[in-house]
Amino acid sequence: MTSDVWTQPISFETLQFSKRLEPLAPRLMEDLRKVETLNVSDFTEAEVRAFVIDPIINALGYAKGTNFSVDLERKIEFLGRKKFPDYKLNLWQEDFWLIEAKRPRDSKEFGYKDLAQAIEYACHPNINAALVVLCDGIKIEVFDREISVTEPVIRLPRERVASEFDKLRYLLEPWQIWFFQKRRIARLLDRVFDHEFNMHRVEEFRKLIGARLAGKRMLILDNFRKQISSDSQDERDAINDASLEDLVEIHMFQQHSVVTTNTLVTTLARRSIPYPFEVLLQVFPNEVRDVSDIYVGHALAYLMELDRQGLEKIPVVPIWLDAGSGTNTDLKGVIERFIGLCLSYFEDDEPRRLILLAATAYRRVFKVLLMLDETLWAVAEARHFILRFETPELTWRQIVSSPTGHALGMLNASTITATSRFVTGLQSGGGAFKVEIAKLQLQQIWDMEKKLLAKIPDYPKIRDERNLDEMLPTECCSVDFDYLGHLILCLLPPFPKWERYILDNHLTEVTNLAKLQSWSAKQLLGIEISDELQPLDDEFLANRFFLGDVETLRFLRAKYTGKIVT
Repeated sequence: MTSDVWTQPISFETLQFSKRLEPLAPRLMEDLRKVETLNVSDFTEAEVRAFVIDPIINALGYAKGTNFSVDLERKIEFLGRKKFPDYKLNLWQEDFWLIEAKRPRDSKEFGYKDLAQAIEYACHPNINAALVVLCDGIKIEVFDREISVTEPVIRLPRERVASEFDKLRYLLEPWQIWFFQKRRIARLLDRVFDHEFNMHRVEEFRKLIGARLAGKRMLILDNFRKQISSDSQDERDAINDASLEDLVEIHMFQQHSVVTTNTLVTTLARRSIPYPFEVLLQVFPNEVRDVSDIYVGHALAYLMELDRQGLEKIPVVPIWLDAGSGTNTDLKGVIERFIGLCLSYFEDDEPRRLILLAATAYRRVFKVLLMLDETLWAVAEARHFILRFETPELTWRQIVSSPTGHALGMLNASTITATSRFVTGLQSGGGAFKVEIAKLQLQQIWDMEKKLLAKIPDYPKIRDERNLDEMLPTECCSVDFDYLGHLILCLLPPFPKWERYILDNHLTEVTNLAKLQSWSAKQLLGIEISDELQPLDDEFLANRFFLGDVETLRFLRAKYTGKIVT
């Protein structure tokens, strides 16, 4: 048996209890190459420390005054006898492993006295280290005292310290040590419970451990606040640094926090001034493209941000947003036209309305499949553990990773891909959109959705038990809830000018959204969010979302909500 996780078959456990190594900085590799070339034959122990061990510790990532620190010759006591370990390596002020330095000697291996001294130090309760390292400037040996004190888990000659340094890194880098300690706990669990014979004892222990971990909750949250940056700072940094294509094709389709949405919108606007041609053409191509409710909401917010920054004319705009020439167009008029389309769910623009309906229908279908298919959940779990392994520990992305989060990511990606194929397959050679065929295909998507749901006795219960914790109300979108209109109103607070415009010119549309239970519409109208308004009739909903098909509306609404509305 070995303590090195890398000799074990790759599994969720090995991914969960280890981290991928980041590339070593060139300057650190150069320091290690210098160590390889040293002539240490007449070195003292102090010189072994200074010129061999210290560069190795530095390359491993330990430095005084950091969370991953090192203590030199700190006193410990055994029955009144004082001892001074050469190096104690610690994480967050807790000791986890140690190094003992020796003068160079001719022996190929370390002897009993060398190891016994190091293990004596390791057994001290203030240290309790499983890993001990011996180094005499000629060789390095790493022992896991809980596994073997006759054979090291690593034996590395100094002449190969640079070329084979990853052997040490995989076990001794700070984050690897952190996860080694967790493997150590699991190892002890095996040692104890491999001989258990009372199942009740196992259940009692499970509860005990669960309660102990639950009791650490406040401490863990406090550690989190100290160690992790702002909840969406990583995402905002990624948006600021992203290419235009990634901004439009990835981030504009993603549901973000308010702060991150503002970053996305202002980043697009910043890259548009003083030459907005390229960005506008990417966001608003003249021909139809795949879109979603979220994409359209971000596109409108981008235009409103350009207006807020003082831009009055835009050099290019698609014909569907401007009845004029499409060049050097008044920005105010374009925004007014776009707002009208958004609040009516593109009633006057059939191609884009059909694409939005297809996007929401695909998402509903893919979510139903996700709820039913255990294979997809297994894939999501695998992606979660791979990200745990691949991503630096002190990042927001790693902290919030979960199987359900990856399931949502798969849902988003599947919807975007399917909508893109839908649009591409319906474009003629000249760029015209095949509206009537689109209607036929959309009806087929709804028919497939109904067949899937017809086989499920109680979909709402399955959805609740899966607990995907989704912010977007997928099952309601474009069934009995106008998410696009709701989102547009949610994006208005930074743009009071356009908030006033909508109240003055689109009061009926906002009222309809309020009747569809949009809290942002109720808020804009000054209505209590909890107030129930007279609902819109099914014919209105069917005309907006199902091409007039009342039967499909009622079937899907009943299946998704569990309620039959007459």
